[in-house]
Amino acid sequence: MKVKAFPFLAVLSIILFPFVAAAQTGSITAALVIIREFHTEKERLMKGLDKGAAFTDLRRQSALNRDKASSDLKTLNWTEAPGPKRSEKVYRVVDSYTDKEISSVKGIIKSVRADDRGVAEDAVRKLSAFRSAKLGELNESIKSETPEVQRIRPVPVIDRTPKGSSPDEEHGIWFR
Repeated sequence: MKVKAFPFLAVLSIILFPFVAAAQTGSITAALVIIREFHTEKERLMKGLDKGAAFTDLRRQSALNRDKASSDLKTLNWTEAPGPKRSEKVYRVVDSYTDKEISSVKGIIKSVRADDRGVAEDAVRKLSAFRSAKLGELNESIKSETPEVQRIRPVPVIDRTPKGSSPDEEHGIWFR
């Protein structure tokens, strides 16, 4: 029985793989990648400044913020249907995460030595540029995911007369 199940599962996984891959191209997956890349970039830029308890606390808080943002996005994936409301929430989560991280780096600049202050300010500039580029990418992902809303022309409430009449005359069901 087990020998027959393996080929079946192999064929089934090959058939379903394109659908799983297509499902991973949404805005939430893009947002998760952006959060991971932003965290990695921040850690890379701050690596030379790792000195003291303030940096240890900064790294710990940064990891907590990353995990919270990731869990919020994963929750949105399950609770919200794709659409403008979900797209707005996804953008808001990524925007607030990146803003918190940049603010935390700005806050730590005061405790950095004077000769390392330029490196920290450069890190803030690079993170801000990285943030704006990644938020632009997320916006493009959201636009491609959100379908355009087509308005249906409403049906008129007043029954128009089948006889020809000028548009400025008030003819309807009562004047037949």
